[in-house]
Amino acid sequence: MKRLKFLDHVRNVIRTYHLSYSTDLTYVGWIYRLIIFLNKRYPEEMGGKEIVKFLT
Repeated sequence: MKRLKFLDHVRNVIRTYHLSYSTDLTYVGWIYRLIIFLNKRYPEEMGGKEIVKFLT
């Protein structure tokens, strides 16, 4: 349930800025991949180290 609320929040922010649907899909997709990569931890629980680990 938490995942859905967080990703819904991301979608709402994207819509607030009137970004395209493909941008919505891309951003949400990469955020979802990040969450899965880090063993289902959410961005508010992460720091810079985790982000760098994901990107490398």
